[in-house]
Amino acid sequence: TLTDSKRLFSVQVPSTWGLVVAEAPGDDPGTLKNVHFEFPDGTIVFTISIHPTSSLDTLQNGDGPQPVFLGQSSQYVFGESDTQVVIGNEPISMAEIAQTLSQIMATFRIL
Repeated sequence: TLTDSKRLFSVQVPSTWGLVVAEAPGDDPGTLKNVHFEFPDGTIVFTISIHPTSSLDTLQNGDGPQPVFLGQSSQYVFGESDTQVVIGNEPISMAEIAQTLSQIMATFRIL
């Protein structure tokens, strides 16, 4: 089970994947923080983004690719984005990631 640094949420990933958590500031005004789940070499597998509840409408109706809605608390809205790169020299294949990602997202919990 992996969590973000402020323990706002948790998600369970297969331990055999060896993922680590890396956090970055939001990349647009409606995103507070991006929490990347990545291989030790820095290849991002998926990202959970944290948004203020005030940006829920923008998140759902904005331009460009939108994160998949995971849930919301009284203060935050959570979304998930898959990697946009081809994963090559990693312990798992793109096919395995695609097969398993929905199961991983089903374990998402707001803490």
